[in-house]
Amino acid sequence: MKPQTERELDDAQRAELRRELMRSAVWPTEEEDAAITAAALADPDNPPLKEGEGALFKPARLFGGKLQAANVVVQSKKPPR
Repeated sequence: MKPQTERELDDAQRAELRRELMRSAVWPTEEEDAAITAAALADPDNPPLKEGEGALFKPARLFGGKLQAANVVVQSKKPPR
């Protein structure tokens, strides 16, 4: 199927880039993955997601098409020295 609109073209390009990145990714060994998982579970400041919490996340594209940061505080003045 050939893309018809600019948005479909962008989606097709993104999908192809994603496929290329997945092919070129270097995945951890089982031992490295176990060490990473153990370190993550031991971090009290960042507990793992509970069952079903991942479904609360939405792709940024669903929020107007541009990446938007939530809860960002912009400081317009230079901090005191």
